Amino acid sequence: MMNKIEKIEQEIKEDVVKFFPKFEAAFTSGDKKTWKEHLLPFFATQEEVKSYMREPFPRYEEKKPDQWNDAFKFLSDYTECNILRRIDDAKVVDP
Repeated sequence: MMNKIEKIEQEIKEDVVKFFPKFEAAFTSGDKKTWKEHLLPFFATQEEVKSYMREPFPRYEEKKPDQWNDAFKFLSDYTECNILRRIDDAKVVDP
């Protein structure tokens, strides 16, 4: 039987795995005129990101929708998800 933390971890992993097909569906359902409308919900606002990251961080406007789609297709090949339990487990990656 899963404890509360393991259950939360499992829910996060399931959400992560579902993210990529949802993004692809949003991308393929749109066209150049509607991509921004369809894809923006997949990106955090600047206020949300500042709670977890320091600048510079990627913004939707910095890449063309095709480039975002290619990036997420590449990332979707990695199905392993590492959920951090402690801040000490995090690593800072310089851009």
